[in-house]
Amino acid sequence: TPGTTFRVELFANETLDADGFGPGAVFVGAVDVTTDASGDGAFTIDLTEPLAAGLFVTSTATDADGNTSEFGEGIEVEALMNTTIERAPDPLAMTVAPNPASDLARIVLDGTGEADVLVVDVQGRVVLAETARQPAEVTVPLAGLAPGVYAVRVSSGGNVRSARLTVVR
Repeated sequence: TPGTTFRVELFANETLDADGFGPGAVFVGAVDVTTDASGDGAFTIDLTEPLAAGLFVTSTATDADGNTSEFGEGIEVEALMNTTIERAPDPLAMTVAPNPASDLARIVLDGTGEADVLVVDVQGRVVLAETARQPAEVTVPLAGLAPGVYAVRVSSGGNVRSARLTVVR
């Protein structure tokens, strides 16, 4: 599905099913991946523990509605020694903090390039619209907002990230 963000979860296994897929024996990590116009999504992931050579890694992908794919084809782990993988900068990385918040929230943009920031209430009304040159910090004053959940949407260069912001009193 083009232009869609999925949660990709990786699992390690000693063996694969007869068809070369799954099962997911040990969870090893997860990453959010946004697909390009062709529906492909590349990613890298930093694992907290190295995987032993000879294990197999398989994965699932879950969409924003909670629909999860079947296990993907297993890939055998090869021995890697002293390997560093260089990552291209994320064109759009954001955090919202504090969350929940009562007086003020900050949207921290750690990507590259210009980003459009929207904060929208549950009725679809825009309560904040701002453009920022990344890296940047966008301050969201909350004094005039009703308690509840708001959507934060940041877009840059065709990439979109969304998060919830909860306002409490």
